[in-house]
Amino acid sequence: MLLAPHLVNYGFVRELVKRDYTIIEVPVEEYWDLALNGVTLSPGRIVMNAGSPTVVKALERHGVEVIQVDFSESHRFAIAGLHCATLELVRDQDPD
Repeated sequence: MLLAPHLVNYGFVRELVKRDYTIIEVPVEEYWDLALNGVTLSPGRIVMNAGSPTVVKALERHGVEVIQVDFSESHRFAIAGLHCATLELVRDQDPD
């Protein structure tokens, strides 16, 4: 789980740890590069804005394939990341 520790209280972090979540902390400077605003394509595969080397390395160490794209043009009109720009990504569901 990606987490910007400067935005959450410690009680929430303790609860995540208690529930066995793996936490990858996002540095403040990479938070502003929209490291938290990616799109999960499938388990273990995400697309995110280029420019967050610490986060990318941490995700890859945990077996996540990271596809980086230059989405910096969005900063001209708003601070919007890929997730916000795509809204919901609807995937095919098993009929079961």
